[in-house]
Amino acid sequence: MDPNVPNDLSASATNVLPRKLGKYVLKRELGSGATSTVYLADDPFHVREVAVKVVRWQSSEATERDLADAALRTEAMLLGKLNHPHIVKVFDVVNDGEDHYVVMELVGGGSMERYTRRGYLLEYPKAVDAVFKCAKALQYMNGLGLIHRDIKPANILLTVLGDVRLSDLGATLLSSDDSSTSLNAGTPFYMSPEQLLERPLEFRSDMFSLGVVFYELLTGEKPFDALNVNQ
Repeated sequence: MDPNVPNDLSASATNVLPRKLGKYVLKRELGSGATSTVYLADDPFHVREVAVKVVRWQSSEATERDLADAALRTEAMLLGKLNHPHIVKVFDVVNDGEDHYVVMELVGGGSMERYTRRGYLLEYPKAVDAVFKCAKALQYMNGLGLIHRDIKPANILLTVLGDVRLSDLGATLLSSDDSSTSLNAGTPFYMSPEQLLERPLEFRSDMFSLGVVFYELLTGEKPFDALNVNQ
């Protein structure tokens, strides 16, 4: 073990890079959201760079921990099940003690979110191509009885060559699962009406969300705007 690489995520090591997390060496931060931070990391066993999504607890409430644990279990369940050119590959899921993280294929081109503002919009053929590839990925998931539930620009990643990958599978559920009506997953601006109303979901709910993304990629605006989900 390299003595110069911290081997924990304690407060003293949180802002120090590189650092070790299990067998992975975190090199630099790639992005951060409300509940997780994604790092560029080395996988010494396979000799490759990967993306490691580290879950952060926002509170000590059991409900929040249960939701995060459920998301990690979902990604672990999908680990060996999904194999599609437009879905991010998940290599490893760790939910052990204080370690909660997902190891994924490194997709180095950022997300589609950057192309949802006027002045930065994609050319029409490129937007159509990206949405078509996402639709094919969702069709594949539907064939396995899966609903993504959180389709949005931030969850559509780009490779350095401009190809697309659907990411963030933690909200994915079997379409036959009664809990697929839960509002605990998804992003309100992109939710289908049935998801907002907590009704049973199916493949078309994901397609509705993808349609919202397509509209935003073409116009730089969201088709719906409100202060809360009740408006």
